[in-house]
Amino acid sequence: MSNFLNLTFAYMIYTAGASFFAHKQSPSIIRRGPDKPAVALTFDDGPDPYFTPHLLNILTDYKAKATFFVVGKSAQKYPDLVQQAYNAGHTIGIHTWKHRHPWLVTPWGVALDLKKCKKTLKAITGDTPRWYRPPWGCFNMGTVFWPGRFGQKTVLWSIAGKDWIHNITSQYIVKRICKNLKPGIIVLLHDHNYARGSTQTMLQALPIILDFCKINGWELVTLDGLFEEEKY
Repeated sequence: MSNFLNLTFAYMIYTAGASFFAHKQSPSIIRRGPDKPAVALTFDDGPDPYFTPHLLNILTDYKAKATFFVVGKSAQKYPDLVQQAYNAGHTIGIHTWKHRHPWLVTPWGVALDLKKCKKTLKAITGDTPRWYRPPWGCFNMGTVFWPGRFGQKTVLWSIAGKDWIHNITSQYIVKRICKNLKPGIIVLLHDHNYARGSTQTMLQALPIILDFCKINGWELVTLDGLFEEEKY
């Protein structure tokens, strides 16, 4: 019984304790950019052979830049989509290899995952990815420790579009994002998920959001652009 309690306590420190520290105490976890009239749209979980091309076309039409946190396994499967996004001036970040929940990954598993993603994305784009985002915004001790050792900055978000919810409406996504725009805000959206209809709804909402940003003088930038004057 004592060993079980010790293991349970250790696991809680490794998972929930690390998440609490990352969200509440760690100064290195980024949630918002500097105070300037710019918005950083970020898209998780791609590339997706159906949604990502549509998304790229919309961004091109509006001359907007964004950041794609890609799943390594999908990037390996669809390297042309990653290359297309990179060539269009978007930033490519790491969103782990298989999108496993961090609470199910060992410390050495985190290190191997980051190395594999970093190597794969660099082989596709020629650039070393600078940004890392853990799935679901959750952490373990490894995801707190390793990204910085591999040269990545961990970034979360300021506002989530909630576009992963099944049967979400485009009006809800538009209202949630547009009413919360502030200088340096980082927005979380997705170009792939398992509630397929919700991502299609996000694509319907996106032009309205981009129009709103344009009318109100918000520049749509990558994370690299948002933090171009910052020193890390």
